[in-house]
Amino acid sequence: MNKTDVLFDRRVLEMNLREGAIAEADYARFLKSLPDREADAVTVSILDLAPQSYLRTALGLTREQAAEERAEKPEPRKGRK
Repeated sequence: MNKTDVLFDRRVLEMNLREGAIAEADYARFLKSLPDREADAVTVSILDLAPQSYLRTALGLTREQAAEERAEKPEPRKGRK
């Protein structure tokens, strides 16, 4: 981890700003320098992760409705590998 990584680490960012270790302008420049990784993002739905029994309970669905919800969901957007 380099010095920049440590200064702008989310876990200590507020403290570094408050104590003057970095300025707001430095942080803004850092954010602008980050690459746009939107194309690498993958959309995940709760329907992809939750078991059908949970969906039925949480959403008040019957077994058939839960299966339909899972089948009708849009395909997740695939990112680059």
